[in-house]
Amino acid sequence: MVTMHADEAEIETAAAEFRQLGANTVRVVVPWFQIAPSAGATKKPNFNATDPNAYPARNWTTFDNIVRAAAADGITIDFTLSGGAPRWAESKPPASPGADPAFLAWKPNAAAYGQWVKAMGTRYSGHFRPKEQTTALPAVHFWALFNEPNFGQDLGPQAINDSKVLTAPMYYRGLVNQGYNALKATGHARNTIVIGEFAARHIARGGAWGRIIGLTSGGQKLAALLLFITDVHSLGLNTAQGLNFTETFYWDLNDQDRAFAKRFQERMKNHSMPTMVHAGVYSSLIHYFKALEALGGNPHDGAKVVAKMKEMPTDDPLFGKGSIEPNGRAIHPAYLFEVKKPSESKAPWDYYKLVATIPANEAFTPLDKSTCPLLKK
Repeated sequence: MVTMHADEAEIETAAAEFRQLGANTVRVVVPWFQIAPSAGATKKPNFNATDPNAYPARNWTTFDNIVRAAAADGITIDFTLSGGAPRWAESKPPASPGADPAFLAWKPNAAAYGQWVKAMGTRYSGHFRPKEQTTALPAVHFWALFNEPNFGQDLGPQAINDSKVLTAPMYYRGLVNQGYNALKATGHARNTIVIGEFAARHIARGGAWGRIIGLTSGGQKLAALLLFITDVHSLGLNTAQGLNFTETFYWDLNDQDRAFAKRFQERMKNHSMPTMVHAGVYSSLIHYFKALEALGGNPHDGAKVVAKMKEMPTDDPLFGKGSIEPNGRAIHPAYLFEVKKPSESKAPWDYYKLVATIPANEAFTPLDKSTCPLLKK
């Protein structure tokens, strides 16, 4: 982990290690509170919040070094522009909100957030040269607007007096609108801009978050970077309809998947359907036990077992025939799904419609393009 106080050498070392491990994208949370001048003051200082040069130069140092080191090592940076909010850009929080004020945004001023995002977008546009530096900073092309807005330690208040009337979605929508417009105005309209980086908690059934944010109400196509069927179940089809995403398993694809899902559901207290993670664990254990059988029993030697698992082709009811590459990756098809409209769903958990099947040889990074260090051993 790279902290706010890491020096240039530490950041360069970390970037090189990330690259050696095969990472090609690194997520960096940029706290508004850490960049803003006089962040602990209740009165806003007199400065142009959209101008990167108006902020204390030292507050940018860590992020400038991260961007330069990542560019040198061919790593893509994902900037998550998050709280906490400077005190002058938020309402006074309760005496004990239960969160670090440096990371909490309490009723934040969306317009002020947008001004800061505009400064970020300008600084990391690829054309901005800071006064104290000799060359322009590399461009950032991947952004996320706020971190885990459904988590009370990041954005508050989540609800009115701890009731079920959610208020955080209203504040988050303002942040998203202002942040998106700021990035668009600074040349990042064609970049990847992620919204909805939620914590895996309190996704209310009935879709209060989705309705207030307006997931697909504007007619746009939204893609979820990671979505499980349990998330769709919590959101409800009224909210989640139209979302596009990829998964490697869906309980209703074929008879074998349905049979597995039925057995799984019968064992779950909440009668939930399995996700692709559950299916993946089941599949990997089947292959593991086959490898032990081929070895004549458990040799109590992990390296031998792994070598046998890679040597043997995979074949199980959920993922069919496949293989395990030298880097340990299991190869099998993947699927592009779209969440159904409520009118299209004919039964409980009937949530997905198949858009396309991605063949196994196209679903994962080819070996000749992989940077995984395990391939060199």
